[in-house]
Amino acid sequence: MKVACIIIPDFFCRAELRRSPLLKDYSIIVVTTYGSKRTVEAFSSDLTSLRVGMSLQEALTEVKEVQILESDKFYYNSLFQDILNSLENVVHTIEDAGPGIAYLGVDGLADIYGDDNSICRILKSAISEEWNPKIGFGNSKFLSYMDANIGFPMKTSFASEEFWKYSSIDVLPIKQSTIDQLYEFNLNTLKDVARVPLGPMQAQFGKEGKLIWELVNGIDRRPLIPRNINDEITEFLEFSEPIILVHNMLMGVELLVEKLLMRSDRKGRGTSTIIISGQSECGSVWERRFTFKTPTCDRNRIIARLKVGLQKMHMPGSISEIAVTFKDLTSVVGNQISLFRDLRNTERLSEAVKQLEVLLAKPVPIFHIREVEPWSRIPERRYALVRLST
Repeated sequence: MKVACIIIPDFFCRAELRRSPLLKDYSIIVVTTYGSKRTVEAFSSDLTSLRVGMSLQEALTEVKEVQILESDKFYYNSLFQDILNSLENVVHTIEDAGPGIAYLGVDGLADIYGDDNSICRILKSAISEEWNPKIGFGNSKFLSYMDANIGFPMKTSFASEEFWKYSSIDVLPIKQSTIDQLYEFNLNTLKDVARVPLGPMQAQFGKEGKLIWELVNGIDRRPLIPRNINDEITEFLEFSEPIILVHNMLMGVELLVEKLLMRSDRKGRGTSTIIISGQSECGSVWERRFTFKTPTCDRNRIIARLKVGLQKMHMPGSISEIAVTFKDLTSVVGNQISLFRDLRNTERLSEAVKQLEVLLAKPVPIFHIREVEPWSRIPERRYALVRLST
């Protein structure tokens, strides 16, 4: 398997610069807020003394005169999905490894475009120059990642001195907290980690320890997991001012649902899972999931279901952005099969009512319950008794 890795350095900062070009004259720190704790998520390349995961308070003791921006996950993800969509014009197998990093299956592209340098030029041409991507190649995801990150061809043995010379543990695709622990154990390079036997690594870090040991010893069994954009679609909405009322959020959700239903890439398919997510003004993120027994693209059914669920929700502070995702998109043709069964059931009921009227020798008022305002919290308004026509 031949893999290409694309890394967009300082992706969050570049995304913010794209939104606010005036930031080009400033150093940037992007932070995530959890309660009262603010941690560094990304920073400009010139702020070499900082590291991801450190507290903002600690970071500000290292640097002065910086612009501090709250992380905007929805915005970053939207931009990166656009980049991946462009890349799909060149290569079909793409794994989204998170904002700013992607793996591409490039087997067979040499027959079309030529050598690695030619493939690299084609891939870069699919991405706007402002992102300045780094591209690497290898026979596994980790090797291609190293090639892109370090910037030299990984054509020699994995254990070569050239490889170890440049390899800080920061390149490992693991949690930041695990990297911090490795530093505490004075394991600063991949060569340091490779000297540790598998047993102690696994005992200390569990499954992640095994992955670390395998990677630094040239073993990468991780398959390329294709990005399946056809399985889900998402729309985002950023409010001009943060909202605090459920009613206003519901209006935004309804707008996004209608946009999703009009999307051409939905291709007439229905969704069986809808995810509503939002970001509060302070940066915290929440999510609500709604499932349907059968796939649907019925606007009224979707809106009614979401309203019932969201009206019960406690607003987690003021909300600045929301997103609606249709997941598990599949054909809804099969739902029409129930039409004839419903007709037969109605016919049987009508026949039973007629037989009862004959038996009693008088008309029998038969009612059934119909849902009229499914979003209402008042039962009397949600349902109505309707006379059954026979």
